[in-house]
Amino acid sequence: MWAYGNVRALLMRLSYVCIQPGDSHYQIEKRATEKVFRGKVLVCSYQYSENECAAVIPLRFGSPRILVVTGWIKRNLGPNLDRDPSPLARLWRYKFDPRVDLVLSVPKSRSSDLDKIIEQLSCGTYPNLASWRRKAVKALLG
Repeated sequence: MWAYGNVRALLMRLSYVCIQPGDSHYQIEKRATEKVFRGKVLVCSYQYSENECAAVIPLRFGSPRILVVTGWIKRNLGPNLDRDPSPLARLWRYKFDPRVDLVLSVPKSRSSDLDKIIEQLSCGTYPNLASWRRKAVKALLG
């Protein structure tokens, strides 16, 4: 897994929006908004339109988010690493801001596991997450 952006987001309280079949966009947005208002960093993706619905909520309020994508980071963010993968996100922010958000890239072979990876990251059970957090602290302290 590769990372680009605000590694401090890994040190914050993480959460995700559990999306059930049949959930309306309104229900998803409401749950995501509640989590952001509670000071949590959403771990999300753009894999489906329902996921995208939750992933843009932090942008509305200037909150950080962790975006999990499949494949190369440059393929998702463009050659300058400044294009948000979602056109919907560009309504709130002109371009991707690595000072606020963090992008984690997983191999395409793991794309079917994306929801599981997001859940594990937000629950703190993803393998090597503790090691990443220690490295983030080290990098921030210099």
